[in-house]
Amino acid sequence: MAARLRAVDVIRCCWENYNRNTRIVPESARVIRKLLDCRTAALGGHLHRCDRCGGEVPVYNSCENRHCPNGQTGARMDWTQKRLSELLPVPYFHVVFTLPHRLNPLVDANRKLLLGELFGTAGWTLQRFARDPQWRLEGELGYTAVLHTWNQKLQEHFHLHCLVPGGVWRKETGEWIPCRGRWLFRKESLADAFRNRYLKRLRSLRQRGKMNLTGCADTFADESSFEQLLADLGRQRWIVYPKAVPKDPQTALKYLARYVFKTAISNQRIINMSAFFKTTPQMKNVQPAHSPEVCSVTEKSPLYTRLNLSRPEPHAAAPAHHQSSAPHPNLTSLLQGLYFPPQFPRLRPTRVIPHAAR
Repeated sequence: MAARLRAVDVIRCCWENYNRNTRIVPESARVIRKLLDCRTAALGGHLHRCDRCGGEVPVYNSCENRHCPNGQTGARMDWTQKRLSELLPVPYFHVVFTLPHRLNPLVDANRKLLLGELFGTAGWTLQRFARDPQWRLEGELGYTAVLHTWNQKLQEHFHLHCLVPGGVWRKETGEWIPCRGRWLFRKESLADAFRNRYLKRLRSLRQRGKMNLTGCADTFADESSFEQLLADLGRQRWIVYPKAVPKDPQTALKYLARYVFKTAISNQRIINMSAFFKTTPQMKNVQPAHSPEVCSVTEKSPLYTRLNLSRPEPHAAAPAHHQSSAPHPNLTSLLQGLYFPPQFPRLRPTRVIPHAAR
């Protein structure tokens, strides 16, 4: 049976021409070189020997870079195991913070800065609501946040998924305060606070000269255009969607883990050396009767080159962020006897295979 094509095979065939004719930032070039070395002799490996015939097959090491679709299973399992060990025996909520698409040019020109602000603003909003007396919590809230930059159709869509425990740790009294009812906070109130805070941060960054307004963001270089954008966005209702996790929170956490170690174009999307799937029949928003959308892969293909060649995430805009749920080091064991809803089974981390046994 013929070997399945990988995304890196397509990159390898067009990388030289693309690198020669396109200006690429050094960090992006380093990532691509790591991907090109993945599963090759450049990274070393080991031999698999057949017990019957004695034949040997070389198996080369993975680059273990998170932008690479190969060899992410171990890293994903390790990350999931750490987060599972930190889950509390309480109900959880899944909160999504989404940036309007009109901000995409600004984010593209300031990814490190504005994606960092997305994390910061979402955290500020959650903590502000957790300390507000009207929600009857008044404590410290914890969460795990994962950044998504694309939707299923490979369209630019900046949003943050947060897994939030249903309660806070009140340091003053040393007790856990559970939330009341099926909702953590009111959706409209969260959306308004998130919008107002993010727009305030954008205005502050521009006034202090921190923002790059060239290239794809040159439309907003003029102050009046920038202020008009903020005014228009201030009149819109931004999308913030909090909902209770209906089942075991481990399911939601494992869903988020898939996106911490995932690239825009996975190996499964590659059809051949000249085409890849932009949508697949397995996607929720693609009707079964419709044919999957197929895109061309060439050196001049803007979608493919942007997704796999020139768009690695900056280090300061890592796809995941975790904030401790409480300052108490033994909170999980303490809560076992304090608050334990019967509909949620006790959480046990799944078994992880050590690297040496993989």
